[in-house]
Amino acid sequence: MSAVSDAHLSNSSDWIERPQDTDFTDKCLASFDVKSLFTNVLVDDALRVIKSVVDRMDADQLPIAKSDYFKLVTLCMKFGGFVFDSCEYVQHSGLAMGSPLSPVAACLYIMLSLYILYILTIFQQSHTAERIHS
Repeated sequence: MSAVSDAHLSNSSDWIERPQDTDFTDKCLASFDVKSLFTNVLVDDALRVIKSVVDRMDADQLPIAKSDYFKLVTLCMKFGGFVFDSCEYVQHSGLAMGSPLSPVAACLYIMLSLYILYILTIFQQSHTAERIHS
């Protein structure tokens, strides 16, 4: 995932080492606890984010054509079948807990959401500062 995102942490040591060279003077460190992340990220929303990432990739970074790659990802993510206690079920909403695609999709979704929140916050702060100075 680090090829797509620098936000991926490989383990707790990685979390401790990364901020060592960061100057936090006049900065606020925020931590967001995400409750039930996979089941709260809608598959269609995650697919929209994945498509935007795939669209920006060079064609030679994928083993097959972009359109075929995205069709396969869509097929895998929309299939919500699982077995529990010898019974078959279908998950109707959210990313599947056991899917290897879910952690990547959730991370990309959160990164985009936080980026949009960051842009809106900057816009609000600059708009408020502009009103104060005028």
